[in-house]
Amino acid sequence: MNLNLWADSHSDEQHETPLPATAVKLSHAMSQRRVEAAMLSSLRAWLLTDYAAAYCRSLRATPLYRRCYWIDAWGLDPRSTAALPASENGKNAQSQKRAQKKKAEQPVSPLLQPIVQLSRTLTEECPTRPFALHGIMLEERAAPKNAGAATTREQPTWPRESGIVRADWREHGASLLAAIEQAPAIFLLNPFGQTLFVHDDLAPLYQRTTAPTELCLLISHIQIERHVTASARNPNAAAALTALLRTDRWKALAAEHDSLTKIGGVIDLLHATVRKHLPFVQSLSVPVIRQAAVVADAPYTLLFATRRMDSLFSMNDAVCLHHRRLEEESRRGLLSETWFATQQAERLAQEQQTLYDEIIRHGHTQRIRRWPDLRQQLLLSHFGRYPLAEYDAVIQRLLREGSVRCQWRKQGYEPIPGIDDVLLWT
Repeated sequence: MNLNLWADSHSDEQHETPLPATAVKLSHAMSQRRVEAAMLSSLRAWLLTDYAAAYCRSLRATPLYRRCYWIDAWGLDPRSTAALPASENGKNAQSQKRAQKKKAEQPVSPLLQPIVQLSRTLTEECPTRPFALHGIMLEERAAPKNAGAATTREQPTWPRESGIVRADWREHGASLLAAIEQAPAIFLLNPFGQTLFVHDDLAPLYQRTTAPTELCLLISHIQIERHVTASARNPNAAAALTALLRTDRWKALAAEHDSLTKIGGVIDLLHATVRKHLPFVQSLSVPVIRQAAVVADAPYTLLFATRRMDSLFSMNDAVCLHHRRLEEESRRGLLSETWFATQQAERLAQEQQTLYDEIIRHGHTQRIRRWPDLRQQLLLSHFGRYPLAEYDAVIQRLLREGSVRCQWRKQGYEPIPGIDDVLLWT
C-alpha cells in the first residue's frame, strides 16, 4: 500500500498560474478522499486476509459455531455504491421478496466479492464442517431533504447472508445485533467519524458477553483533533466527547500545543474505557509504504479489542506478517533489493535471539510453570512483533537443549506444552 497520507496542503505552489483558494481547497480535499478510500480498501483487505481468515478457522474448530459476520461501518466510497439499488425499507413483504430474488440473480458487488470468496474457501477446506462468513456493509447516506422524520427511523431489511445496506450504525445498530443474534461477529466502526459516537453506541457490543465479539475501531488522528477543537468551544460537542470517553480528562489535552500528545492522550482515554469491558485491547499503528524502502505510520490508529485468546493470537500474527510483508514490498524492484533483504534477515535473526534470551530470563526469574501463561505475557508486551509460531519454536528449542524440562500431562510428548503441562526450569 503505497500512499501519501501526508500530502502537502500547499500543492497549489506547483502550478505556474495560482488557482483560486477555494479551488485549491476543493482539489486538496478530493485528493485526500481518494487517498483515504484507497487506504481503507487496503486495510480491509489486510484484515480480511490475515486476521478474519485465521480467526474464522479457529471458530470453525468449535462445533458451536457455523458462521461469523463481518459488520463493516467504516464508510464506503460513494463512487463504488452509486449504482446500488434503492433501499427496500418500508415496502411490503411481497415487494421485498421480489427484490431479494432479483438481487440473488445479480452478480455479487465487487465490495463483497472478497468476503464471499473467503466464505467459499472456508467451506471447501472442510466440507464436513462448513463455515460461512457473511459480510454486511453499512452505507451511511443523508436522508433526502423532502423526507419526513419518520423516514429516517425505518428499520432496514438486513440480508440473510451478505449485502450492502443503507443504514447508520448509531441508529440501526440495535436492529442489526438482533438480526445476527448470538453469532460471532467482527465489527468495523469509526467512533470519531463525521458524527461522534457516544458510550451508548458501543455499550451493546460490550454487553454481548455470550457471543464472540471483536472490535476494530478505526481512529483518524485528524478527526480527533477536529472533535477536540470543536468540543473546546461547543458545549454540546464537549458533552458528546465526554460521553464517549466516559471522562472529561480530555479537556486538559485540548490545551496541548503538541498534536501527537493530544491525539495520543485521547486514544489512551478511549483505550482505557474499552479495557473496562473487554480484557484484551491493543492500539495498533497503520503502516503504509511512503516511498521506496520506507515504511511509515499513517495518521490512523486501529483500536482492537476482544475477549478471546484465539482472536488475539490471530490479530498478533496478522500485524506481524503485515509489517514484514510491507518491508519486502517497499524494496521490491530496487537495485539494492538483495542488500535490504540481507539486512532484514539479520535483523529478524537478532530479534529471534532476543526472544530466546527473554524467555529464558522470565522462566528462571519468575518460575512460570505453564507455557501458555508465559507466552501470553510475552505476546501482550510485544504485540505484533513475533507470530505465535516463533514463540512456540523457541520453547521447542529450549526443550531440546535441556534448558527447561516438561512434565507432560500424557505419556508421549506433545509438540507444544499445554495448560496442563508443567515446565521445570533448570
